[in-house]
Amino acid sequence: MNVLVMGLARTGTTVVSEAVQQAVGARHYLSEPRTIDAFHERALLGTEGVVAKVIFEHWSDRPNLRRAVVANECALRFDRRVFVMRDPRDELISRLHFFILSHIDGSGYDPVACGRWLDLLRRKEAAPRSVPIKDLIAGRETIFGKGAIEDIGKNRNYFGFVSGLGPRKLVLRYEDFVRGERAALAGYLGCDSVEDTVQPRFPHRRRTADAQNWRRYFTPEDVAHFRPEYEPVLAAAGYSDWTLDPVDRLDPETGSAYVERLIAIARERKRRRWWQGAWPLRR
Repeated sequence: MNVLVMGLARTGTTVVSEAVQQAVGARHYLSEPRTIDAFHERALLGTEGVVAKVIFEHWSDRPNLRRAVVANECALRFDRRVFVMRDPRDELISRLHFFILSHIDGSGYDPVACGRWLDLLRRKEAAPRSVPIKDLIAGRETIFGKGAIEDIGKNRNYFGFVSGLGPRKLVLRYEDFVRGERAALAGYLGCDSVEDTVQPRFPHRRRTADAQNWRRYFTPEDVAHFRPEYEPVLAAAGYSDWTLDPVDRLDPETGSAYVERLIAIARERKRRRWWQGAWPLRR
C-alpha cells in the first residue's frame, strides 16, 4: 500500500506519516519531496509500500503539479490520501520556535541575535501574560529581519484545497491524533490500530507532541489582535473557541531550551557542511 500524507509545515505531518508507515508496514519513506522527479524516481525503484510526506506550501509555485500528485497522475500512485489539519494558532506557536533552524542554515549563526531571541522567549516563559505573541513576532522581525510568520492566507488556501477534493481521502485533525482518537485513521488504512510510539526519524522536529498550546501562549491582547483575521478561516475549519488557559509560567523544555537545541543542531550541520566542502582542498 502507498500512502500520501499532506499538510502545512509544522502541523504534525512528520509524526503522522511515521505512525502511518509503521501501521501499514511500508518499507519506504519519502520525506518532503519538492520536485515531480522525486515521485518518478521512487516509482522506478519500486512502487509498493511507500509513505510520502508532502508539505503543501513547498509546491505553492507549482499548483498544477501538486494537484497531479494528489490526483494520482504521476508514476507513483497512492492507495490512500491523508490530509492533516491543525489549529493555525498552534501552528503559529510551533513556527515561532522552529524557524531558527532554517534561519541559521540560510543566514548563518549570529550569537548576539540568537541570544536576544532566547532572552525574549525566556521573558515570555517567566511571565506569559506580559509578552503577547504579537510582540514575539515583532521581536523576531526586529532581531532577524523576518516577518509574515502569522500569514493566515496559507491556511485558507490549504483548507480550501482539501475541501475541494473528492471523497476519496481522510482529513485528520492533529488534535485528535495526539489525543489518541485514531480509529478513523486506522479504519481508512485498513489497520487494527495506529500507534504514536514509533521512534522519531527526525526527533528535533517534534517539540511538544501536544495540542492547544496556543491557549497557554496567547494573551487577551493576542485574541483581540488575531481574532478578526483568523476567525473566518478557523470557523470554516471547525475551530471556533478562543478560551485561554491561565498560566503563571511556560515550560522552557518546549520553549527556549528546545530552541537552544535547534541552534546547536543548525551549527553542527553548518560545521559538517563546511568540513565536507573544505576536506577535498586539504588532501
